[in-house]
Amino acid sequence: MMKIKAPVNTVIVEPITETERGGIFLPGMSEDHQRARVVAVGDRVTRTGAHVPSELREDDIVVHTTFVGQPFTMDGRELLSLPYHYILGVEDA
Repeated sequence: MMKIKAPVNTVIVEPITETERGGIFLPGMSEDHQRARVVAVGDRVTRTGAHVPSELREDDIVVHTTFVGQPFTMDGRELLSLPYHYILGVEDA
């Protein structure tokens, strides 16, 4: 599988289908947000140009707003490139 690096201030995620929770279909958490698994995390850069460490890590499960980002396919996987500000939170393990 090819490795991907996210651009600055961007997170690459793989949307999670609701059937992944034990094989039973569950309706989405809400029509306003979706769940996804983090595939790659870009550097965070402030408006002043300072680099800030990201709190996100690969394989984190995040919740993001719907109808955002740029979808693309890589190695047969449907991925989504999201700016950091569309991430609403990280699920606690």
